[in-house]
Amino acid sequence: MHFENERWCKMGCYKMVCAATNTTINEGDEVVLFYFINSLIENNPVYSDEKMETFFVPIEGTYDDYGFIEGVNERYYKDSFSLINYYLTEEYQVETTGSLKEAFRQIKWNSKELIKKNTFGFQKEINYFFIKKSFLNILLEKRKFSPIESTTVFFKLDNKKEIKNMETLLPTVDQYLPQLQYWSVIYEWFQLTGRKFSTIVSGTQEYYLENVLLLQDFLELELKNRYELSEDNTEEGYIYESEANEDGRRRTFEEWKVFIKQESGKD
Repeated sequence: MHFENERWCKMGCYKMVCAATNTTINEGDEVVLFYFINSLIENNPVYSDEKMETFFVPIEGTYDDYGFIEGVNERYYKDSFSLINYYLTEEYQVETTGSLKEAFRQIKWNSKELIKKNTFGFQKEINYFFIKKSFLNILLEKRKFSPIESTTVFFKLDNKKEIKNMETLLPTVDQYLPQLQYWSVIYEWFQLTGRKFSTIVSGTQEYYLENVLLLQDFLELELKNRYELSEDNTEEGYIYESEANEDGRRRTFEEWKVFIKQESGKD
Protein backbone atom coordinates (compact mmCIF):
# COMPACT_ATOMS: atom_id res chain seq x y z
CA MET A 1 0.00 0.00 0.00
CA HIS A 2 1.24 3.48 -0.89
CA PHE A 3 0.03 6.42 1.09
CA GLU A 4 0.43 10.16 1.28
CA ASN A 5 2.89 10.99 4.05
CA GLU A 6 4.00 14.53 3.26
CA ARG A 7 2.78 15.56 6.71
CA TRP A 8 3.62 13.17 9.49
CA CYS A 9 0.69 12.51 11.74
CA LYS A 10 1.05 14.02 15.19
CA MET A 11 0.60 11.86 18.28
CA GLY A 12 -3.03 10.85 18.66
CA CYS A 13 -4.19 12.24 15.32
CA TYR A 14 -6.30 10.32 12.83
CA LYS A 15 -8.25 10.80 9.65
CA MET A 16 -12.01 10.69 9.29
CA VAL A 17 -14.08 9.24 6.46
CA CYS A 18 -16.65 11.30 4.57
CA ALA A 19 -20.01 9.67 5.34
CA ALA A 20 -21.30 10.40 1.84
CA THR A 21 -18.35 9.36 -0.33
CA ASN A 22 -16.24 7.07 1.90
CA THR A 23 -13.17 9.10 0.96
CA THR A 24 -10.58 10.17 3.51
CA ILE A 25 -10.91 13.49 5.30
CA ASN A 26 -7.51 15.02 5.93
CA GLU A 27 -6.36 17.79 8.24
CA GLY A 28 -7.45 21.15 6.84
CA ASP A 29 -10.15 19.77 4.55
CA GLU A 30 -13.34 21.84 4.48
CA VAL A 31 -16.13 19.77 6.00
CA VAL A 32 -19.66 20.07 7.31
CA LEU A 33 -20.53 18.49 10.64
CA PHE A 34 -23.99 16.91 10.76
CA TYR A 35 -25.34 15.96 14.17
CA PHE A 36 -28.71 14.60 15.24
CA ILE A 37 -30.56 12.41 17.74
CA ASN A 38 -31.62 8.84 17.05
CA SER A 39 -34.07 6.65 18.93
CA LEU A 40 -32.65 3.39 20.23
CA ILE A 41 -35.37 1.29 18.64
CA GLU A 42 -34.68 -2.43 18.32
CA ASN A 43 -35.27 -2.91 14.62
CA ASN A 44 -33.43 -3.02 11.32
CA PRO A 45 -34.22 0.33 9.65
CA VAL A 46 -35.37 0.38 6.04
CA TYR A 47 -35.21 4.13 5.46
CA SER A 48 -32.24 6.41 6.06
CA ASP A 49 -33.96 8.50 8.71
CA GLU A 50 -36.11 5.79 10.30
CA LYS A 51 -34.41 6.12 13.70
CA MET A 52 -33.77 9.84 13.51
CA GLU A 53 -35.72 11.87 16.04
CA THR A 54 -34.44 15.36 15.46
CA PHE A 55 -31.69 17.14 13.56
CA PHE A 56 -29.67 20.25 14.25
CA VAL A 57 -28.00 23.01 12.24
CA PRO A 58 -24.98 21.60 10.33
CA ILE A 59 -21.70 23.35 11.15
CA GLU A 60 -19.10 24.35 8.56
CA GLY A 61 -15.41 24.28 9.39
CA THR A 62 -12.14 22.48 8.66
CA TYR A 63 -11.04 19.09 9.95
CA ASP A 64 -8.57 19.41 12.86
CA ASP A 65 -6.91 15.95 12.53
CA TYR A 66 -8.22 14.94 15.96
CA GLY A 67 -11.77 13.88 15.17
CA PHE A 68 -13.42 17.28 15.12
CA ILE A 69 -13.56 20.64 13.34
CA GLU A 70 -11.90 24.01 13.82
CA GLY A 71 -12.05 27.40 12.16
CA VAL A 72 -15.75 27.72 13.01
CA ASN A 73 -17.56 31.05 13.09
CA GLU A 74 -18.55 30.69 16.76
CA ARG A 75 -20.63 33.84 16.84
CA TYR A 76 -22.69 32.72 13.84
CA TYR A 77 -23.56 29.30 15.29
CA LYS A 78 -24.01 30.29 18.94
CA ASP A 79 -27.81 30.58 18.78
CA SER A 80 -28.12 27.23 17.01
CA PHE A 81 -26.82 25.41 20.09
CA SER A 82 -30.10 26.12 21.88
CA LEU A 83 -31.59 23.32 19.77
CA ILE A 84 -29.34 20.60 21.15
CA ASN A 85 -29.35 22.09 24.66
CA TYR A 86 -33.09 21.41 24.75
CA TYR A 87 -32.20 17.71 24.82
CA LEU A 88 -28.95 17.68 26.80
CA THR A 89 -28.58 17.34 30.55
CA GLU A 90 -27.34 20.39 32.44
CA GLU A 91 -23.83 18.96 32.72
CA TYR A 92 -23.36 18.92 28.96
CA GLN A 93 -24.97 22.17 27.87
CA VAL A 94 -23.27 23.54 24.75
CA GLU A 95 -22.11 27.14 24.35
CA THR A 96 -19.29 26.77 21.79
CA THR A 97 -18.00 24.14 19.38
CA GLY A 98 -15.45 23.37 22.09
CA SER A 99 -18.16 22.29 24.50
CA LEU A 100 -19.94 20.53 21.64
CA LYS A 101 -16.74 18.55 21.05
CA GLU A 102 -16.64 17.61 24.71
CA ALA A 103 -20.25 16.41 24.54
CA PHE A 104 -19.39 14.32 21.49
CA ARG A 105 -16.40 12.82 23.32
CA GLN A 106 -18.85 11.34 25.79
CA ILE A 107 -20.73 9.53 23.03
CA LYS A 108 -18.19 6.71 23.04
CA TRP A 109 -18.54 6.18 26.78
CA ASN A 110 -21.96 7.24 28.00
CA SER A 111 -24.01 8.65 25.13
CA LYS A 112 -27.25 7.77 26.89
CA GLU A 113 -26.26 9.92 29.88
CA LEU A 114 -26.08 13.06 27.78
CA ILE A 115 -29.79 13.26 27.05
CA LYS A 116 -32.48 14.14 29.56
CA LYS A 117 -34.23 11.09 30.91
CA ASN A 118 -37.94 10.25 30.88
CA THR A 119 -38.81 13.23 28.73
CA PHE A 120 -38.85 12.18 25.11
CA GLY A 121 -40.29 8.66 25.01
CA PHE A 122 -37.85 6.12 23.58
CA GLN A 123 -34.30 6.18 24.87
CA LYS A 124 -32.15 8.27 22.56
CA GLU A 125 -28.54 8.90 21.63
CA ILE A 126 -26.56 11.54 19.75
CA ASN A 127 -24.86 10.68 16.47
CA TYR A 128 -22.77 12.75 14.09
CA PHE A 129 -20.68 12.49 10.95
CA PHE A 130 -18.63 14.66 8.60
CA ILE A 131 -19.16 15.28 4.90
CA LYS A 132 -16.74 17.04 2.59
CA LYS A 133 -18.03 20.47 1.66
CA SER A 134 -16.78 20.04 -1.91
CA PHE A 135 -19.14 17.09 -2.37
CA LEU A 136 -22.06 18.98 -0.84
CA ASN A 137 -21.44 21.80 -3.30
CA ILE A 138 -21.68 19.31 -6.17
CA LEU A 139 -25.00 17.97 -4.86
CA LEU A 140 -26.38 21.49 -4.41
CA GLU A 141 -25.32 22.47 -7.91
CA LYS A 142 -26.97 19.40 -9.42
CA ARG A 143 -30.20 20.02 -7.57
CA LYS A 144 -30.18 23.74 -8.45
CA PHE A 145 -32.25 24.62 -5.40
CA SER A 146 -34.26 27.75 -5.27
CA PRO A 147 -33.84 29.45 -1.88
CA ILE A 148 -35.68 27.40 0.71
CA GLU A 149 -38.03 28.88 3.25
CA SER A 150 -38.65 28.08 6.89
CA THR A 151 -41.88 26.30 5.92
CA THR A 152 -40.08 23.89 3.59
CA VAL A 153 -40.24 20.20 4.44
CA PHE A 154 -36.59 19.21 4.12
CA PHE A 155 -36.96 15.45 4.00
CA LYS A 156 -38.99 13.76 6.73
CA LEU A 157 -42.76 13.84 6.52
CA ASP A 158 -42.94 15.42 9.95
CA ASN A 159 -40.31 18.10 9.33
CA LYS A 160 -42.93 20.76 9.88
CA LYS A 161 -42.73 19.79 13.53
CA GLU A 162 -38.95 20.19 13.42
CA ILE A 163 -39.19 23.62 11.84
CA LYS A 164 -41.81 24.68 14.39
CA ASN A 165 -39.46 23.63 17.17
CA MET A 166 -36.64 25.61 15.57
CA GLU A 167 -38.81 28.68 15.25
CA THR A 168 -39.58 28.41 18.97
CA LEU A 169 -36.00 27.92 20.14
CA LEU A 170 -34.08 30.08 17.66
CA PRO A 171 -34.22 33.88 17.33
CA THR A 172 -34.61 33.33 13.60
CA VAL A 173 -34.61 30.15 11.51
CA ASP A 174 -33.89 32.07 8.32
CA GLN A 175 -30.33 32.76 9.47
CA TYR A 176 -29.49 29.05 9.16
CA LEU A 177 -31.36 28.16 5.97
CA PRO A 178 -28.15 27.80 3.91
CA GLN A 179 -26.86 25.18 6.38
CA LEU A 180 -30.24 23.45 6.79
CA GLN A 181 -30.40 23.04 3.03
CA TYR A 182 -27.49 20.60 3.33
CA TRP A 183 -29.84 18.18 5.05
CA SER A 184 -32.08 18.03 2.02
CA VAL A 185 -29.42 16.97 -0.47
CA ILE A 186 -27.72 14.61 1.96
CA TYR A 187 -30.99 12.89 2.80
CA GLU A 188 -31.63 12.29 -0.88
CA TRP A 189 -28.08 11.00 -1.37
CA PHE A 190 -28.33 8.65 1.61
CA GLN A 191 -31.63 7.27 0.35
CA LEU A 192 -30.21 6.65 -3.13
CA THR A 193 -27.08 4.94 -1.79
CA GLY A 194 -28.67 2.97 1.06
CA ARG A 195 -26.89 4.80 3.87
CA LYS A 196 -28.30 5.31 7.35
CA PHE A 197 -28.17 8.34 9.64
CA SER A 198 -26.44 6.57 12.47
CA THR A 199 -22.72 6.07 11.99
CA ILE A 200 -19.67 7.93 13.19
CA VAL A 201 -16.97 7.06 10.67
CA SER A 202 -13.30 7.18 11.74
CA GLY A 203 -10.43 6.51 9.42
CA THR A 204 -6.75 5.65 9.93
CA GLN A 205 -3.57 7.68 10.27
CA GLU A 206 -2.75 7.26 6.57
CA TYR A 207 -4.39 8.48 3.39
CA TYR A 208 -4.43 5.69 0.82
CA LEU A 209 -4.53 7.41 -2.56
CA GLU A 210 -4.64 4.10 -4.39
CA ASN A 211 -8.01 3.35 -2.81
CA VAL A 212 -9.45 6.48 -4.40
CA LEU A 213 -8.04 5.40 -7.76
CA LEU A 214 -9.46 1.90 -7.36
CA LEU A 215 -12.89 3.35 -6.64
CA GLN A 216 -12.58 5.64 -9.64
CA ASP A 217 -11.74 2.65 -11.86
CA PHE A 218 -14.68 0.67 -10.52
CA LEU A 219 -17.17 3.49 -11.08
CA GLU A 220 -15.93 3.99 -14.62
CA LEU A 221 -16.38 0.26 -15.25
CA GLU A 222 -19.87 0.37 -13.73
CA LEU A 223 -20.87 3.18 -16.09
CA LYS A 224 -19.46 1.38 -19.12
CA ASN A 225 -21.39 -1.77 -18.22
CA ARG A 226 -24.60 0.23 -17.98
CA TYR A 227 -23.89 1.94 -21.28
CA GLU A 228 -23.25 -1.36 -23.03
CA LEU A 229 -26.39 -3.07 -21.70
CA SER A 230 -28.44 -1.70 -24.59
CA GLU A 231 -25.99 -2.70 -27.31
CA ASP A 232 -28.09 -5.75 -28.26
CA ASN A 233 -31.18 -3.54 -28.60
CA THR A 234 -29.23 -1.20 -30.85
CA GLU A 235 -28.45 -4.07 -33.21
CA GLU A 236 -32.17 -4.81 -33.41
CA GLY A 237 -32.89 -1.23 -34.51
CA TYR A 238 -33.95 0.24 -31.15
CA ILE A 239 -31.92 2.79 -29.22
CA TYR A 240 -32.78 4.03 -25.74
CA GLU A 241 -33.47 7.76 -25.55
CA SER A 242 -30.45 8.27 -23.31
CA GLU A 243 -28.20 6.63 -25.90
CA ALA A 244 -29.41 8.31 -29.10
CA ASN A 245 -28.35 11.67 -30.52
CA GLU A 246 -30.82 13.96 -32.26
CA ASP A 247 -29.83 12.43 -35.60
CA GLY A 248 -30.57 8.93 -34.30
CA ARG A 249 -26.93 7.96 -34.03
CA ARG A 250 -25.98 6.10 -30.89
CA ARG A 251 -24.11 8.32 -28.47
CA THR A 252 -20.52 7.50 -27.67
CA PHE A 253 -19.73 6.61 -24.08
CA GLU A 254 -18.41 10.11 -23.36
CA GLU A 255 -21.44 11.76 -25.03
CA TRP A 256 -23.74 9.50 -23.02
CA LYS A 257 -22.15 10.58 -19.71
CA VAL A 258 -22.62 14.25 -20.60
CA PHE A 259 -26.26 13.59 -21.51
CA ILE A 260 -26.95 11.80 -18.20
CA LYS A 261 -25.50 14.73 -16.24
CA GLN A 262 -27.61 17.21 -18.20
CA GLU A 263 -30.80 15.22 -17.72
CA SER A 264 -30.27 14.74 -14.00
CA GLY A 265 -29.95 18.50 -13.61
CA LYS A 266 -33.47 18.99 -15.00
CA ASP A 267 -35.22 17.22 -12.08
